[in-house]
Amino acid sequence: MSSEWASLKIQDLGRIVTGKTPPTSNEHFFGGGIPFLTPTDMVDGEMAVCTSRTLTAEGLASVKNCLVPRGVAVSCIGWQMGKSVLVFQPTVTNQQINTVVVDEVRFDLRFVYYLLSSMRKKIFELGATPTRTPIVNKTTFSQMAIGVPPLSEQRKIAACLSVLDDRITLLRETNATLEAIA
Repeated sequence: MSSEWASLKIQDLGRIVTGKTPPTSNEHFFGGGIPFLTPTDMVDGEMAVCTSRTLTAEGLASVKNCLVPRGVAVSCIGWQMGKSVLVFQPTVTNQQINTVVVDEVRFDLRFVYYLLSSMRKKIFELGATPTRTPIVNKTTFSQMAIGVPPLSEQRKIAACLSVLDDRITLLRETNATLEAIA
């Protein structure tokens, strides 16, 4: 790691929001236009997601302060622990997800996504125990040590990795088309 890289903690990247699930017994809370992200929506290799469920304004009101404008969502419980996705639109997550609302004046959003994605195994190992469901709480997640280069270097790293991700996406789409033709 370059000496120009700063030694920080995840909490230094921005505000961390732990989600919350509205009471599922109230059907009026679900089916609106606000994305509701759960770990099940987080697919390996996918940078961003489409959620399978949505909330209404009433559902959003029931989970005050859980709407994230954009950021990097990280699953922090169970076998999907450590999966990361980019959140590009106002979204609510469930309680199994911590979202870093990135301070985009100091940090590149896509760089933070790649950084946290690269830490999946470390996040999983931090919460894994032989006797209970693996979990990393907000405090432990927030305190994880990270190394971060200057913003200009973050942008260059994110640009390079984004090109590779775009190529992978194109190849997956091509493969799906070829399979459909076959």
